[in-house]
Amino acid sequence: MQERVLIRHHDYDQCFQSVQLLQWNSQVKFNVTVYRNLPTTRDSIMTS
Repeated sequence: MQERVLIRHHDYDQCFQSVQLLQWNSQVKFNVTVYRNLPTTRDSIMTS
């Protein structure tokens, strides 16, 4: 009985970690996109 609970808990941890990783990945991609787009926006404001 105890063993099953441990395995379930481990699976839950793995699942939780992968979800966190996915969220972190998308956050980083979003930040990179914004960071890349910022200079061009600033340039277009300066030139116009």
